[in-house]
Amino acid sequence: MPPRSPEKSVLFFENKPVANSINLPAISKEIYEKIQPYHQLAKEMGKIVSECHNKGISELTATYSGTAAELETSFLTKALLAGFFENRIDVKVNEVNAIHIAKERGIMVGEKVTGNSFGYTNTITVKASGDGETFTARGTYIEHYGPRIVSLDGFNIDFHPSGNLLYIQHMDRPGVIGHVGKVLGDHGVNIATMQVGRKEAGGEAIMVLSFDKPLEEEMIDKLKSLQDIVTTNSIIL
Repeated sequence: MPPRSPEKSVLFFENKPVANSINLPAISKEIYEKIQPYHQLAKEMGKIVSECHNKGISELTATYSGTAAELETSFLTKALLAGFFENRIDVKVNEVNAIHIAKERGIMVGEKVTGNSFGYTNTITVKASGDGETFTARGTYIEHYGPRIVSLDGFNIDFHPSGNLLYIQHMDRPGVIGHVGKVLGDHGVNIATMQVGRKEAGGEAIMVLSFDKPLEEEMIDKLKSLQDIVTTNSIIL
């Protein structure tokens, strides 16, 4: 086997797309520049789904639309899997071995293309299924604006997938957001950003908060114990 070029080695160890790597399609510099933003979005979405659906998983499906569907989607799916497994298993996972790792663990990986972009120029939708439950996430890349997560578990939301995040699912009751803010404030934790979403008044709702540094596990447990809080999941991107 010919040695890997220094340029490809740098890309490999930086977890960037690698042209002509084993089990990966060859890509030109022009195609790489087009695919790179979606590649990063797919990987971050894999991490988000893994943390939010931290249960057993038997199937993972990626659906692409718009300009994302015009790219080499198998490359994006492998990036998604690499992100999904990053904090879930001890083995180093990248685009080269991602499909193999999934098969070893009995996870069925699916890939689809749709004409429905949900009002965006492109979307990547990830659906994880297992233990009788499913979790979906949808993201988009907006030129000159960057990647955005626009839906989590069926809730419309809008946030940038980076940094130290906390995903909270809760009941839509008066005072819930205030109680979360008070607990954090009482412990000197500053909220950098907060995004909320709900399906209907008085039903289930979600909030995604970002912080300057990761929350301690003790703090997450305190939030989880609050009335009307359903789940809390820390996400570090």
